[in-house]
Amino acid sequence: MKRPAFARSGVGVVVAAGWGMSFGMPALLLYTMGVFFDPMAHDYGLTHAVFGAGLLASTIALAVSVPVVGMIVDRFGVRRPVMVGAALLALGLSLLGALATSAVTYVGAMALVGLIGAGASPVGYTRAVTASFDRATGTAMGVTLTLVGVGSALLPQIASAAILSFGWRWGFVCLGVLALLTIPMSGKLLRMPHRAREAEAVSVAASHIRLTALAAESKFWILLLGFTMVAASLFGFMVHLAPMARAAGATPGEAAAYASLLGLSGLLSRFAIGALCDFVQPRLVMVGCAVAAAAAMLLVAGGNNLIALAAVGLGFVVGAEVDLMSILVSRYYPGALYGRVYSLLYGPTIIGTGLSSLWIGAIADHHGYATALRVGAVLGALGGLLFTLLPRGSEAQRAPRTSSQQA
Repeated sequence: MKRPAFARSGVGVVVAAGWGMSFGMPALLLYTMGVFFDPMAHDYGLTHAVFGAGLLASTIALAVSVPVVGMIVDRFGVRRPVMVGAALLALGLSLLGALATSAVTYVGAMALVGLIGAGASPVGYTRAVTASFDRATGTAMGVTLTLVGVGSALLPQIASAAILSFGWRWGFVCLGVLALLTIPMSGKLLRMPHRAREAEAVSVAASHIRLTALAAESKFWILLLGFTMVAASLFGFMVHLAPMARAAGATPGEAAAYASLLGLSGLLSRFAIGALCDFVQPRLVMVGCAVAAAAAMLLVAGGNNLIALAAVGLGFVVGAEVDLMSILVSRYYPGALYGRVYSLLYGPTIIGTGLSSLWIGAIADHHGYATALRVGAVLGALGGLLFTLLPRGSEAQRAPRTSSQQA
């Protein structure tokens, strides 16, 4: 059966990818865990540090499994891996609600979610988008992530309502249902164009040779260190935003509103950032976003009444990093290398996110959130400045050389 024009155009892929990432991994955890903290702490004494450790366990497990997903996507396409990943993510979230009865079982269940939910991570979705557009890739990715921003803004409110209505354990089950809702649209619309599949079939046999050249590419290490450092410095504040607001005297509803503001900030920034990358060097866009977010964190550290500024700054840099990782990888490492290179960058970045949630929680327990904000701001700015070292212009189009090219 011939697919409709909507599906054959890149529009269908953008819609399916945006929907899938909105209710995929790690969005369902990062944008909602903050509103679960208070009821979980009430039930079994969950501390901020253990709360962060759970996120770290989940991100480490995700980083371990996502390279396998990248290889599968490069070899067999995107549609089936993300559909299976969404189903497993739903299962993992349901088990999290059932198994989290102590600090140990909470951390273990979080690790399980990251391990089995990797197929629903951005690797497959972003690959489908970048393969579907020969021009205006930045704009297409920006539109995709704008749709993700809509979901991000709604998720804290959905989670909060589910907790109030059914309790936090069933709240995780409700999040699992959201993951399942992505499967029909992915099955219908998330297909890479025929030209991309043909090109990758030719180059995939030699891709392992080119991957060995990554270690000699300074741009790969700059990307790896830059993205990881920004995430390890700032991204943990996403899950600590609601607890930080509660510590400042906000009600549960107000804390959830701050978390939604974070998602709304990402929504407003993602399209603009993606479109901007079609005219401005993406590396410079990343520098500006990281430095601006760091400045916002420093301002928030000076007064609890500025938590809304933290939400806006975080949403801006988180949206930029997800967008720019896809764009930079597609420009530096196109074709059959995309999934594996993206996963090699994404894995440490998501571990950095988990690490930041841990160290932020530990500092908050002993010194308060203001100190954590200052530390994160300095390190985040330094991570952003690393992107100034990336090559520019036509150099960004060079893939790693094969052994035959090096001879």
